[in-house]
Order: sequence, then C-alpha cells, then structure tokens
Amino acid sequence: MANFQSSILVFVAHIILLLGLPTALVGAVPVTPNTRELAISGRSSSTYWVGDIKRQGTAPFGHGSDYKVYRNVMDFGAKGDGSTDDTAAINKAISSGNRCGKDCDSSTTTPALVYFPPYYYTQIVGDAVDLPVIKASADFAGMAVIDADPYNDDGSNWYTNQNNFFRAVRNLVIDLTAMPKGSGAGIHWQVGQATSLQNIRFEMIKGGGAANKQQGIFMDNGSGGFMSDLTFNGGNYGMFLGNQQFTTRNLKFNGCQTAIFMNWNWAWTFKSLEINNCEVGLNMSTSPSNQTVGSVMMLDSKLTNTPIGIVTAWSKASIPIGGGTLILDNVDFSGSTTAVEDIDGSSLLAGGSTVANWVQGNTYAPSSAANKRAYTPDQEDDSDTVTIVETVVQTVQACPASDSGSVASTLATNAPAHSVGSSTEARITPALPTDSDTAYRSIVSNTDVTGLPGFDNSWLSIFEGSSDSVEVPVPSSMVDTSGSTAEAASVPAATSSAVPAATSSAVPAEVSSPAPSEAPLTQTPSQSESTLAPATVSSTSSAPASQSSDTTSGSSSSSEGTCSANQAISKGRTQSTMKSQSMPSSLLKDGAVFEKSKPLYADLPASSFISVKSAGAKGDGTTDDTEALQKVLDSATADQVVYFDHGAYVITDTLKVPKNIKITGEVWPMIMAHGDKFQNAKEPVAAMQIGQKGDVGSVEMSDLVITTKGSCRGAILMEWNVAAETQGSAGMWDVHIRIGGSAGTELQSDTCKKTPDVKTRPKAECIAAFMLLHVTEKASAYLENTWMWTADHELDLSDHSQVDIYTGRGILIESQGPVWLWGTASEHHQLYNYQVSSAKDVFMGLIQSETPYYQSNPSALTPFTPQSAWNDPDFKTCTTASCRKSWGLRVLNSSDLFVYGAGLYSFFENYAQTCLNTEDCQENMVEVDCSDVHIYGLSTKAAVNMVTSSSGKSMVLEKDNTSNFCSTIALFEQTI
Repeated sequence: MANFQSSILVFVAHIILLLGLPTALVGAVPVTPNTRELAISGRSSSTYWVGDIKRQGTAPFGHGSDYKVYRNVMDFGAKGDGSTDDTAAINKAISSGNRCGKDCDSSTTTPALVYFPPYYYTQIVGDAVDLPVIKASADFAGMAVIDADPYNDDGSNWYTNQNNFFRAVRNLVIDLTAMPKGSGAGIHWQVGQATSLQNIRFEMIKGGGAANKQQGIFMDNGSGGFMSDLTFNGGNYGMFLGNQQFTTRNLKFNGCQTAIFMNWNWAWTFKSLEINNCEVGLNMSTSPSNQTVGSVMMLDSKLTNTPIGIVTAWSKASIPIGGGTLILDNVDFSGSTTAVEDIDGSSLLAGGSTVANWVQGNTYAPSSAANKRAYTPDQEDDSDTVTIVETVVQTVQACPASDSGSVASTLATNAPAHSVGSSTEARITPALPTDSDTAYRSIVSNTDVTGLPGFDNSWLSIFEGSSDSVEVPVPSSMVDTSGSTAEAASVPAATSSAVPAATSSAVPAEVSSPAPSEAPLTQTPSQSESTLAPATVSSTSSAPASQSSDTTSGSSSSSEGTCSANQAISKGRTQSTMKSQSMPSSLLKDGAVFEKSKPLYADLPASSFISVKSAGAKGDGTTDDTEALQKVLDSATADQVVYFDHGAYVITDTLKVPKNIKITGEVWPMIMAHGDKFQNAKEPVAAMQIGQKGDVGSVEMSDLVITTKGSCRGAILMEWNVAAETQGSAGMWDVHIRIGGSAGTELQSDTCKKTPDVKTRPKAECIAAFMLLHVTEKASAYLENTWMWTADHELDLSDHSQVDIYTGRGILIESQGPVWLWGTASEHHQLYNYQVSSAKDVFMGLIQSETPYYQSNPSALTPFTPQSAWNDPDFKTCTTASCRKSWGLRVLNSSDLFVYGAGLYSFFENYAQTCLNTEDCQENMVEVDCSDVHIYGLSTKAAVNMVTSSSGKSMVLEKDNTSNFCSTIALFEQTI
C-alpha cells in the first residue's frame, strides 16, 4: 500500500507539471484545446475535399434543422495568422449548439465535424494536403493542447473515461516548442472504443535531461482504442500511456528521451514502430515490486541509435505472476546495445540483431517450442535449460473431420435452408467496472482518497479486494441438478427470495423462452473453488442444415471424427527465444504483417464525392431510403466516392454494396435496418451485403455506423462476401456496428431497462439482431478500428442506465483467408463475441470482448436458440449457470490463426460484481477445438478457465496467471 500511495503522489506531481500554470478548464466541449493561448501559423488555401464539399448533414434525432454538423473554425472567428490567440474561436466552433460537454456524460444526437482549413485541426479532420499547425504559445496553460476528457477542479473528469466513445483527431501538427520545456502535452487522450488518432505530428523540445517534461500524448485511463501514423519529435516522452487495452500502428519517434513510457495496461499491441535517436525505446518497468503493466506485444519494428531497447521489471519471481508479459516478433534491435534490459541495468537480451520471436511470461505450448530460460519456481536465475513446469495432455474428441479437402462442408455459408439445431515512475491504476455505476465499466466514485484530486477508494480494491461488494444470493457457480441444457428455471433476485417474472411481450418462436418444466438451480452456500464444476463446454456441429440461397446463409453438414489424438502442452515460465510457426505468406508483405492505413482521399477533388442526400436519400431516421441508397451505390464509378452526409438512413431490405466501390461518411452517419424483412431468426437476412459470394474486387468503407431501428432478430448487420483483388484492397476503417442504447434505435432505457431483481424473460422488442458481422468462406477482409457493440447502457436518455438488449452472435469468420483484424472489439453478444470456424489465414491484433452483463439472467441459451447450421455453441454438457455464458473467443476446425493481444472480460453476474472478488463470473472464456492457433498476450477477467479444449478440459487456469487486474499469459499454442 505504501508503494501504491507513493505512486499516487508521483502521478499527481506529473499532472501538476502537465498543467503548468494554474488555470480553469475552458468551455464545455468534448474535445477541446485547453489553452491560455494558441498561436497558429498561416498557410495558403488548399484543395482538400473536406473544406469544399457541399454540406447537407443533419442531426436527425434532436436540436432542430438549424443545428450545424459541419463547423469551419474560420466561420467562428479563427484567424490562423500565426499570432492571434484563436482559443476562444476554436472552442466556440466545437461547443456551439448545446453539445455534450461538462456534466453530460454521453450523447450521440449532437455530432460535429470541426474542420480547420490549412492552419490547424482539432476534433476530427485537418487538411491532409497541407497539415495544419496548432502551436502552443510560451504562456500556454492547461493539461494539453487537445483534451479529450478535461479534469474538473475537484479532480473528476467531464466524461466517464471508459465510456468516452466516438472521438477522432487526424491530419495536424501540434507544436510545443515555444513552451517552457518543463511542462506541456500535445494531446490528453483518455478514451474508450471507436476512437482514433491518425496522421499527427508532435513537435517538442529536444534534449534537456530531467528538466524536459514535455510529451506528445498523455493517457492516464480509458478502454480504447486505436492510433496510427503518428510522429513524435523530441520531448521527454513521446507517449505516456495507461489504458485497459489499445492497438497502435506505424508510429515514429525521433529524438525523444524515452519513446514510450507504459504506465499501466491490461494489454497493448504495437506494430511498425520506428524509434530513432532516443535514449530508451520502451519503458514498461513501472512499480517493479508490483507491476502495473499487464502485457505488451511489439511486432515488425526497428530501433536505430537507441542504446536501450526495452526496460522490464519481469523476473521468475516477479509480482503479479502474470504481469509484465512481453512479446517481440520481428523486431530489429541492430541499433541498440541492449534489446531488453532489467530494471537493475543488466542485459536480458542483447541488441545488435533482429529478434524473430522472443517471449517473456507464462507459456502453454508444445514442449519443443522454448529454447531456454523456462523457469520453475525453485530454479536459479542462471538456468539455461528448458524446464517443463507442468505437462497437460489434450484429448480432442468428436470434432468435424479436418481433411482440408472437405473444409467447406463445415461452413455456415454452404447450407441449404431452414435447418435449426437443437525505474519507478508515476502511476495510475485502472478503474474497475461496477453495477452501481450506470455508465459502463467504471467504478469511479470521485471520492477523495488521500486529499488528492482524481483518486478514489475503488482503485484500491484492485489490490486489496472490494470493500463495497454487491451481495448475490445465488453465486455464479450454482448447480443445475437437472443437467438440462435449457435456460435455468430461476435466478433469485439480489433482494428477494421470491422472484416474479418480468412482464414482457411475447417472444417469437424462432427465439427461445425458458422451458416451464425445468428444474430449479441448487444454491450453494459459498462461492469457493470446490463448488465450481470443471469446464465442460463443447460444440455439436454434426447436423445437416439448409438455408435459402437468396437470404444469407448457414449450415454445417459435417461428419464427426477426430482431428488429432493427444497433444502434450508444456506450461512454463519463459524468458526466451521461441520457435514460432511462420505465418502464411498471404498475411505478410515484405516479411511483416500486412497493414493499410485508413484512406484520406487527399488527392481527390470535392467533385469526386457523390452525396447520398443529393441523390435523393433523406437520412431523417424515418423515411425508407433503401431504394435511393441502392441507386447511388449502383451508379458510382471507380473514380468516385459515395459520401454519406450525416444522418440516419433507414433500410428495409438488404443494401447490396458493389464489389468495386469507395464509401465514406460524415461523423459516423447511421444506416438503420428496420422492418419485416429482418424478423426471422431461422432465415436471417443481411442488412448490408458487401459484394456477392464469389466476387473479387476493391471495397473501401470508412466512418460509418450500422445499426437497427427496433427489433431485427433476423438481421445479420453486415455480410462480407468480397475477396480482395489485390492484397488488402477490400477493407473497412472506423466502421462500427452499434446496437441500441442511442436515439432513434427504439432500443433504449425507456424500453429495455435491465431487470436483475426478477427472472428476466427477454422482451420481444429488445431482441435486436441475429449477428453483427459474418465474413464468409470466399471473402477476404481488412478490418481496422471496428467496434461491434450491443449496448450495455444508455447513451442519450438522461438516466444513462444499464439495458437488456439481445444480439445472438458477434463476429463470425469463416474465410479461407486472408483476414486481418487490427484494433477490433466485439461486446455483449449472447452466444459468442468472436468465432473463427472452418477458417484459415486469420490475423487478430488486438481483440477485445465483454460478456453480456445480464448473463446468467438469462443465460447464453436465451433468447436465441443455438443452431447447428451456424456452428453455434450448445452448452449441452454445462452443469452450472456460469458455464452457460458467452464465449469471448471460439476457434473451431481452423488453421493458421494468429492472435497478438486479446482482452476478454467478464465483469458481472446478473449485473452484480461479487464474482470479481472470487474471479469466477464465468467458467470458460476461450475454446480451441481441432485448430492450429497461436495466441500471444491473452488476458481474461474473472473466467475460471482461460482456455478450454474441445472436450471441456481446462488447458489454462486463471488462478495460475493472475496479473494486475486480469489474468495474463504470454502464449497459448496448439498445432494439429
């Protein structure tokens, strides 16, 4: 505790240095330059299309027809002459129109694209042709030039940091060089999902030793997120980072004292770092006696003239046992004397060469994988041999036949119709989720712990256990004595032993209701380890099925078989080069994992953009725009970009996106599936169909939200069929599928509020969608910064309360490759969040999921009925309620799956959090079934079994791998 309190003091000192001179935070704006003065360098006019295109975007769900979505800062009085203080004008442009600022928490009804002509940009878009410059003056005062979550005087934030969604900044230069070197940050970026930073350059003072306190990005909390194409010149830290999970790609650091200081995380994936002329590349050694960094993955990176590559505090006995995990893959340390250095200055891995694959942490892999330094607890540090801590023999049973020639038979896309199967530095710690906080994954009470602003008692519970536990009379490990696979008959309320059923509309036949004859659950007296049944989940995928060819898909008509006999998995504590399997060439370009930045169309004139409103679509959230949208999509030529002006576009039939097209949106316009076409869960229909099966082409989609208007239980929000004509030419960036919880969706807290105190029978009107994304067999896809979210709480109504909204499935990948998922999240889906089924050549880095907060009231069997046609999990062998919960990741009969970073979390049992204290909110999180998988940096929360085999055997236990908040392993590998 003393160490924790001293870390708080150091962190507060760090905040004071950032703030510079005391000043009140300005303006009620969501992303604001908090400055005393911003001097801006003038430029000549530009041809960038964002400033020239005709503006017709409207906010369909509030604030009237005079509300301005697009705002040019020059129209609000900004001069951009390099000397005038433009702070007030910038803040006015951002905040006008009664937007969501201080004390608002969240809203989707007041979007804004704040544009800076070729002078500078903040909030969304700067000029990509001639990057605008925001230059902080010598007397600048504030935490950062751009602040995504300002602090109040009492230390609280404007927004709940984990809920700080839908933020983006791109195309600008932030210049701190006129400021004193002892203070200043470019961007304070405390954000959640659906956020991004792209194409930004940070200019800071170089050198100065300990007196230099400048940093490009300061991040102290959040649940993100994605960044790419950033350059940091000078400063003490290029980036000071603390967030639950994040993905960052293509970052350049030049002349920073420390390129990256990792203050805390659960999981972080770095790709394509270039670190030049810095003293230290990455320092992840925060709090050596109790590490706050969960895991770091670094891929395809290069260090030049940087003596120390990475500083770590990991050792064979370091605490926590899962903390400080580090994965290096294709990292060139030729420009470093030491690649990895211990906190005491000793070399753990020499520099001077490229490291193909090096792993630090707990590993579960075939016994031949490690080269050296696999520790057992009683070994000495100088041990140079492999020592197997434990060998687990996996037996794979009753799996679909793995003959590569018959892979197609197990795909959901091949079925006919209608079948339904039964150095200690400043430190801040992450905030926990809570049932009492109405706004998503936050336990921040703004209570003052030590008289210091911004710190509260809840943070201490990470280290000492919660003192404010919510009592749940029936624990998550309660036993179903009937052994039935159907929904549990009753879940007692937290406040009553007699539980009435919640009143609801009738649930249609194609989704399930609890069977009236089921036996009640037996309540156990305590939630001890002995009451937890072992993991027993398996899938049954043998029934033939059918689906009409004009709708979307699903079936597997596979035979049962055995894909492998036994495989020995060695459990080790490893700090070593590892023998890694080579990735398929389809996933690589020039020896590195393929990557592609979000298209900015900087070389296109405004005349190339075809407005859907000009083409006849209304986007008012009421009019059926299906025909108008289809017409403009069909008529677009290869040299044009279809432009969705901000609005809400209702579609009542499948919107068929051609195989060669470019589409972008203005501040995430909504495409809303609605109506009778999407009501049959036995014959689900795609709302958006990207290409037809067998198509090869080039598709680019960016800055859109796909959603439903009301219940669409038979909707697959997006079916991705097109295969890329050239590597990565079929992709989407910053496209999010968001279900419910926002204005216009008819799935809000006034209709779908949570009901934890009664046995929940799902309301028909809250059964929202069959599946969010399906990548089909012949497709290939590049996905970057995409969030597939079924709302757990209300974003727009004033209560911001938690909600019960039901979607059957998250992301299903059946592609034969290649598929890349960079910075994706899939949350709160009933059966699974991610499923990779009969697929191959798939890369994921980083993925994130959360189990629905309502489970197990109802469980993962309600309201959608598992269908063997879709290779759904059936939970047949489960004997506990905590076993019948959504999978974070399921991998079935697949090959060459590479995961670099995964944060898969379970925070609740029926909205209560007692299960966090015992780490058993659910039994199983990852299932690997007859598949070739390589999972690096897996972090799970409150799942007894981190990885489970096809037979239901636990392969990786949570209790053996506890980290700072989650449980973390460096590697799980299975080969077949």
